[in-house]
Amino acid sequence: MNEQEIIRLIGEALGVDPAQLSRESKAGDFEQWDSMGLLAILAQLDRQGVHFDPGNAVALQTMQGILEAFRQARKLD
Repeated sequence: MNEQEIIRLIGEALGVDPAQLSRESKAGDFEQWDSMGLLAILAQLDRQGVHFDPGNAVALQTMQGILEAFRQARKLD
């Protein structure tokens, strides 16, 4: 899975056009990226086999954090 595919998945989870998202995107940039949006992101990532310790959910506040999680899970091409 490449970065653009991950960005597309996050866009779907948040209900925003993936074209609005970038590597620099963060939770404060989108009203949809709130606590419910975070749960949607977690669910989307879980479906891809990337699991987070709830204590590390702060990493999901930035696109960089999400991409790093994929790298650590060896799911990023």
